[in-house]
Parts: sequence; C-alpha cells; structure tokens
Amino acid sequence: MHSFLRVGEETNQLEAIFAELTTYYGEKINQRSKRLSSLLEPLIIIFVGGIIAVILVAMYLPMFQLSTTIG
Repeated sequence: MHSFLRVGEETNQLEAIFAELTTYYGEKINQRSKRLSSLLEPLIIIFVGGIIAVILVAMYLPMFQLSTTIG
C-alpha cells in the first residue's frame, strides 16, 4: 500500500491509485465477511437448537414425572 501511494505521488495519479486500493480492499472485505458468515451459520444453528432442546426438556420433563408418580 505504501509503495502504491509513493508511486501515485511521484506520477501525480493519486486518484487512480486510491480507486484501485478501494476496489482491492472492498473485494477483500467481502470475501472475509462471506467466509466468516459461512463459518458462523452452523454454530448459530446448533446454539439455537440447543436452547430449544433445553426449553422442551424443561417443559415436558415435569409432565412425564407426574404421569409416572400418578400411574
């Protein structure tokens, strides 16, 4: 990046250099955000599924225990 800026200053084309750097870093950020979201999505699904499983067990376990003590 520093060498790009140095060359841009020497050739008096800073605007073109900044446009190239903007494109490069924009693509780089998009790639990293896609990779991060593809890694986090399964973890979030497992986490939410675990929370739902705990709620279901907490809700139905007392009913099953009550039916075994009565019957």
